[in-house]
Amino acid sequence: MMRYSIQRRILVSGAALLTMIGLLMFLAVRFYTQNAADEAFDRVLGAAALTIADTIEIENGEVLVDLPHSAFAILGTSRLNRVFYRILAPDGSLVTGSPILGLEVVGGEGLETRFVDSVYREEPVRIATVSRFTSEWPGGGWVQILLGETREARSELSWRLTLNAVWPVAGVSLCAFVLILFAVRSAFLPLRAVERDLTERGAADLAPIAGPVPREVSSLVSALNDFMERLDATLSTMRAFTADAAHQLRTPLMAMRAQSEVALDEATAPKAIDRLRRIHLNAVSASNLANQLLADATTFHSLRSGARETLDLRGVIAETTTRLNLEHDQPGGASRLSLELARDAVPVHAEPIALREMIRNLIENALVHTDGAVDIRLMRRNGQALLLVEDRGQGIADADKRAVFGRFVRGRTEASGSGLGLAIARSVAASFAGRIRLLDRPGGGLTVEVALPLAHDTPASRGRASLIALAWLAALAGTAANTPDAAADPASQLSLVGSMPTERMGAVLAAIGAVYPDLHPTYTQALPSQAVAQIAARGELPVDLLILPTPDLMVMLANEGFAHQSAFTAANAWAGHWRSEVFTLGYDPAVILYRNAAFRQPEFPRRRADLATLLEDDGGRFRRRVGLVNIGIDAVAYATAAQDALRSGLYLRTASAFGLAEARIYETVSDLLQDLQDGRIDIAYNVPLSQARAAMNHSRTVTILMPEDDVVQLPITALIPRTARHAEAAERILRFLLTPAGRASLEAAGILPVQPAGIPATQRVSLGPELLVYLDRLKRSRFLDGWFQAVVTGR
Repeated sequence: MMRYSIQRRILVSGAALLTMIGLLMFLAVRFYTQNAADEAFDRVLGAAALTIADTIEIENGEVLVDLPHSAFAILGTSRLNRVFYRILAPDGSLVTGSPILGLEVVGGEGLETRFVDSVYREEPVRIATVSRFTSEWPGGGWVQILLGETREARSELSWRLTLNAVWPVAGVSLCAFVLILFAVRSAFLPLRAVERDLTERGAADLAPIAGPVPREVSSLVSALNDFMERLDATLSTMRAFTADAAHQLRTPLMAMRAQSEVALDEATAPKAIDRLRRIHLNAVSASNLANQLLADATTFHSLRSGARETLDLRGVIAETTTRLNLEHDQPGGASRLSLELARDAVPVHAEPIALREMIRNLIENALVHTDGAVDIRLMRRNGQALLLVEDRGQGIADADKRAVFGRFVRGRTEASGSGLGLAIARSVAASFAGRIRLLDRPGGGLTVEVALPLAHDTPASRGRASLIALAWLAALAGTAANTPDAAADPASQLSLVGSMPTERMGAVLAAIGAVYPDLHPTYTQALPSQAVAQIAARGELPVDLLILPTPDLMVMLANEGFAHQSAFTAANAWAGHWRSEVFTLGYDPAVILYRNAAFRQPEFPRRRADLATLLEDDGGRFRRRVGLVNIGIDAVAYATAAQDALRSGLYLRTASAFGLAEARIYETVSDLLQDLQDGRIDIAYNVPLSQARAAMNHSRTVTILMPEDDVVQLPITALIPRTARHAEAAERILRFLLTPAGRASLEAAGILPVQPAGIPATQRVSLGPELLVYLDRLKRSRFLDGWFQAVVTGR
């Protein structure tokens, strides 16, 4: 007969229905959230493209564009998207930007902003295209602006909206399933009550099922009650007949037994004695069978109608053995019983007559099958009463140990027996929620083991013990799970590249070696532009970790897909990151240095405006005495000047003042600071604080001043290239450098200056695609032209 669960079918059907509804709702929500995210970001992307379009100019038959910083700053607010652009002249030639962005996009005519999906260097991108007509182009024409961004921020917003919408639906679905589960379980509680009633009954309990039941199962319960009533009547009739027959046969059998014993004493002929002995043995066997049948009927009646009570099993065993001693008042009787009982009480919940009959049958069975002593032991073990009846007889073969529990089944032995003793014992043990086993006794013989639950060992206490054991196992498992794994084999050697002097990086490498003795990093000094070009061109210079004070070049590498995305994000007061690819190790403010001999102490200009006024009013005094680093050569100086132009309204005035003073232009900061120390110049402008402190070394001839009106703080950044051979080891070093201990090692080496107090955090340069603006070819060219014109001519 195939078995199945109605409850499980209902629950599975309900769960499948809720899952299907949830899946359909998820797909619908996902579709709408993707459209909503695209619509929101498309508006920003389109606005940025229009802002770029507004800067289009035609000069001498050439298209010029001045990329607005605000357009890229708006796109960079997500801190996730990479930004690309391509601007085409009316004849289709490239004005500026990436030559491969949106090659499949067909140029259009009209002022409408169009949005298309594309792929740029294996990354999905969203592109906004804007067209601007210019009549200044020969014959007129349309300038095409393509501005694209990757989809990380859109995906994040879409998933966030999806989860915000799905979680309530999932919660409602879960509540609905719980309600369905509760309703189904409640509906099946009456059936479980009937099942529990029948399960907890003894084998002989055929009383009708009592208690209220719902109408849906009342017919089933009535049918069960009718069946049990008929079965009870049949069994009662059979057992009554058996008991009556055994009782009626018992008297003549006893008489036959007595007569055969008398006849044996009086007989003299050998043949007569042999026949009388056989008659006597058969009479004894039939008498024992009648007694066992009466005992079986008595036990059945006791289990069915007798009240159960808490008994001390020691007393029941002692009483039973005493009766057996009286009945077997002969050699091989009482003298063969050996008792070893527990010192403490052994309480069990049982019916006294049935329990006594079970013990009697086990002991008598042992006495029948052995000529030696029978050992009876009682003990408490694991919340159970354990009764052992052991003999030194022939034992029972393993193949017969299960079969001998059947009614009228005897083992392969010559000893007499009815074959009912073990069957009665197993029935009684099962009625008391116990068990019985047959075991081979060491040294020969048989051990009958009966285990009954102790009266005080309730299911609740067993449940508590199970919970305690489960909690202990969980704690042990948690301890094992938290045990640190063996450290993975790190890379034996990795390459660090940066623009800092090699002698200053020695202390940092030593600090790394102290923390990670298994790593052996090497350091190579390179100009920022050279290192970036090597990575972009996948050159021969191996780079596992790049450290540069030029955030614009580092963001450009990451934006073009040359950076490895780390599995962690910086999370401390100093550090920031962009896309988990470019990390800020610290900030290096741009300062002004004054030679003390050229100024009276209170005369030092402490603001950029004061410096410009001084040079404008007294330019002759400082003619050729002001030094600047060539921003067309030095990448750090260019990034500082670009940020200075963005942040300070005094940029052009200050640059013009330098031109009036005929400022000297140096190729490197080292040359500039050397001339300042030698007295060839009196003012050094926009010098990184780390280099100023390293060069001056607490010199009393030079004063380092932080401008009070505006301070450009360029971040010193780190990046792991995508082509790094030992990216995991590089991540370990990067993690260390982002910690206070790592930052302290950079400060101790003079690479990262100790931050002066009082500088607002708002003056720090943030990482993002807005740093790409001044790296645009046209933007850079126009910016350099303006800077040189102002610094050289003073205009």
